[in-house]
Amino acid sequence: MSAIDFYYDVVCPYAYLASVQVEAVARRCGATVRWRPILLGGLLRAVGAPDDPNAALGPAKRALLRRDRARWAALLGVPLHEPAQHPRRTVDAMRLCLAAPEGPVRQAVSRELFEAYWVRGQDVADRAELAAVARRHGLAGDAFAAAPVR
Repeated sequence: MSAIDFYYDVVCPYAYLASVQVEAVARRCGATVRWRPILLGGLLRAVGAPDDPNAALGPAKRALLRRDRARWAALLGVPLHEPAQHPRRTVDAMRLCLAAPEGPVRQAVSRELFEAYWVRGQDVADRAELAAVARRHGLAGDAFAAAPVR
């Protein structure tokens, strides 16, 4: 069976929007999804971009992107609320995703973190919150601290 590698960081609004439809797209194509956590901030730094790409944009472009995300959310029928403290540092959150076994557990952990950030506006950098997420999915509360970085 074919597979779709879905690379994501929970801080990215477009990754959130993709996360709500990637499994359905895969089913229609007869494929499976491999959820692949990445650290967007590290990737941006590696290519010389600012940690917050929005900071390099003018006000009109930022407004356009906000409207674009809102339209996509409406089209997909999902809530999308930009957190007041966006973007947040996601090193520990993405380590937690990586610590979750590949498959349904990683998908569930990732979805919970996407929703915590983009639906409820929670701080995905809060280690107490991450520990609670880990425990809800059968992982050690400090799983994010012990996850290997690849």
